[in-house]
Amino acid sequence: MKIAPGSLPHLQHERELYRAFSDLLRPLDILKPSVFAERHRVLKEGTTFRPGLWSNDVFPYLVDVMDAVDEALRLGKKGVVLMKSGQGGGSEAIINVMCWLEVYHPGAVLYLISKDELAKEFAFERFAPAIEFCDLLKKKALQGRGNRELVHIKRFSDGKWVVQGGRSANNLQ
Repeated sequence: MKIAPGSLPHLQHERELYRAFSDLLRPLDILKPSVFAERHRVLKEGTTFRPGLWSNDVFPYLVDVMDAVDEALRLGKKGVVLMKSGQGGGSEAIINVMCWLEVYHPGAVLYLISKDELAKEFAFERFAPAIEFCDLLKKKALQGRGNRELVHIKRFSDGKWVVQGGRSANNLQ
């Protein structure tokens, strides 16, 4: 018995389902934080002088800063310290790393900022758009009061980000 091409449409549908399912199971490419940022981080208009997809060409000196976190994790180090000036892109680089961490090394992250008043504002203006415009994070984000979301706490299916002011030791307990 000879079957004409295209006469079994259910097989085509099954192939498409199989392809979609295998795409879901395929592991993510392992990227360094700086490369991850260029592929997945979008800066919201109105929050930066250069909205759109993150480009390491704008702040080339931050590539090594971001990738230092990956190196520290691989070497078993306990942390990375960044001393920076204002308006140099450092905060955005840290957010890039936090996005990368949530995708590849999920867990709790504390972002410490100078004042309590700035914590909520920073979370609203910087963290919320970072999650909203990154599909990999958006899929994992738990949003709404039902998930105990507060302005300064962003919850994911496998971790959370907390922004806290550092002026009071009570805030850090």
